[in-house]
Amino acid sequence: MRWPLLGIAWIAAVSGCGGGSGSSEAVQVAVSSTNSCATFRDGTVRCWGSALAQRGGGVTPSYLPGKYRLELRLSEEELRTPNKVVNLKDVVETVVSSQHSCSRLKNGQVRCWGKVPRRRDVVPYPIAEPEVSDAAQIALMDESTCIRHTNGTVSCVGQVEFAGLSGVTDLQARGDLACAIVSPGTVQCWGNSSKGERGDGVSAQQISLPTPTVIKRKPGGQWFLGRTISCHLSSSGQAQCWNSTTSEMVFATSAQDVLQSFAMSDSGSCGVLSNHTLRCWNYAWQPTDKKGMLDSPQQIVVSGDHQCARLASGQVQCWGDSWRGTSEDALRQDGPWLVEGLGKAVDIGSNHDLTCAVVEDGSVRCWQASRQLKTMEGVTDAVQVSMGVKHTCVRQARGTVVCWGFGDRGQLGREGESETWASQPQKPEQVVGVTGAEQIVVGDDTTCVRLTNGAVQCWGDNRRGQLGQGYFSEEGTKSKSATPQFVSLPRPAVDLYGYARTFCAKLTDGNTACWGINVGLVEAKKIPPTQPTAVVGITDALQVAVAPSHACARTKAEKVYCWGSNEKGQMGDGTWGEGNIRAEPVEIALLRGASEIWVSLGATCGRRQDRRVICVGMSQQTPWELPGLVTQAAQIALSYGQSPLFSPPPYPGCAVMNNGSLACWDFGVTQPTQVRW
Repeated sequence: MRWPLLGIAWIAAVSGCGGGSGSSEAVQVAVSSTNSCATFRDGTVRCWGSALAQRGGGVTPSYLPGKYRLELRLSEEELRTPNKVVNLKDVVETVVSSQHSCSRLKNGQVRCWGKVPRRRDVVPYPIAEPEVSDAAQIALMDESTCIRHTNGTVSCVGQVEFAGLSGVTDLQARGDLACAIVSPGTVQCWGNSSKGERGDGVSAQQISLPTPTVIKRKPGGQWFLGRTISCHLSSSGQAQCWNSTTSEMVFATSAQDVLQSFAMSDSGSCGVLSNHTLRCWNYAWQPTDKKGMLDSPQQIVVSGDHQCARLASGQVQCWGDSWRGTSEDALRQDGPWLVEGLGKAVDIGSNHDLTCAVVEDGSVRCWQASRQLKTMEGVTDAVQVSMGVKHTCVRQARGTVVCWGFGDRGQLGREGESETWASQPQKPEQVVGVTGAEQIVVGDDTTCVRLTNGAVQCWGDNRRGQLGQGYFSEEGTKSKSATPQFVSLPRPAVDLYGYARTFCAKLTDGNTACWGINVGLVEAKKIPPTQPTAVVGITDALQVAVAPSHACARTKAEKVYCWGSNEKGQMGDGTWGEGNIRAEPVEIALLRGASEIWVSLGATCGRRQDRRVICVGMSQQTPWELPGLVTQAAQIALSYGQSPLFSPPPYPGCAVMNNGSLACWDFGVTQPTQVRW
């Protein structure tokens, strides 16, 4: 639902409403992704928003005959108007989720309405939580209700059910995540762990590997990388492949198929059998044998609709659309075709419909389906070629590197105007800062080299951690680098390979370390949602704040630490993007000294000594503020709904002002407005 359905209608001033009576003075407000509720000084509650049953009016359309349901289709203006929740009094606290709402009463009871956990139907009016008379605090996950009891224990019912923990002093929950401060200041979290939200160093979804990570799934052998799949070739010639989405095995060769070599691309995989047959699999893993190889293959490349093999004799044979020719007879055949007039090839590379070979005189010659060789001008002394989506690089005999093509992400190793270099291919030039190169691997928009001393350097795109620097970002200075960067490996590298947006190095101890997109290399770790785990390194927490995909703690040392998703930049380090997570807490230096903190789905906020509320996130490179009148707020609550694309800050929320009135604001609104009833 769009945010205006939560009751945000903007006016110029914030003032009292109702002449200062107890029914008009708010003491607390709560905001979810679909609705909002306010608790008043007289113990009543008013709610507004898009979820009809969560307004607590006592009826839902499903309880009425069809001919009357139209009468309950409230207008947007009516949805914005706070509705008094029936059958509630003596309320001291109200919390809301996207599914249900609950109030805590003075006598310790809890009453809930909406899609209440463990109830089959939507409940349009408050009902008592059974056997609860000692509630000190309530916190709602979307499909669970959690209660901190007066004895310091916690119990949850619903999708996540458990009773445990002791010595709890604060309890917060949102979405599928809950966290508690346990005396004397540690933090325990439970629920979702897909993006490191528990802060225990574990993430069930490891989309990116910004730091080189040793692959434990299959020791030894060699890894091969596709865009969404990784395959491992054992020393005995058996191949196994895993999918990046599920991290499950999707293919394994039979024991009879002993492979001497292997290669992958977007279109499929190929391996050479002991009888020199080239067996290829599409991504449905249906095999096709490519026969007719003249000699023992030294290297194979797979790309687009063709495959090529460099033979021991230095000749190159291709199948499919490479060197096929244009005759009708050739178009009816699959090959193999012997590339004529090439000379003795010492290395080959391929991308889409183009194949290139380094020949023994150090030149580079390329061809497509038509039987025409093109020698790359300005390229000499080459010994190896590697080809990406938009650029090509060669390693020269003297250990230098030359690149050409498109360079808008810095993949050519030189600075240039992004728009121009994205549309106009650049001529071959030597990469500055690279000497002693022994191996080169080109990805989509990133280039890496292994040096003679075992070090690895990378440059170009870093939107998914392809530079191996421990960080990545969708935009900004950390999203790319035209200057070669050294990758911090646990040991020197003896081999280097990569594809698309993933790179791997085989180390001197036989292990393999990889960085960039996790294409099924690292197994997903799953922890039961009912098992609380300790947030790493937090021992003196004063406050914990929880959003659906990240959480933060404010400590006695006046520091703010956050963990979980950084996909909107809510960690405040200037990076963001899909898969950008922090499975362990990191300090937000900008919020040091904050007296209070708040979090939402894509933002982290803290109150400074001047009472201004400074925030980071929402894919912004610089901090931003909540509307100025929140300096007069006694209490603030942020929504946690998904923001529309390109929405400007601030993030929507509501505040109880010092005079008891309610003020709310929407995306991009710099002046709060009063909520009236």
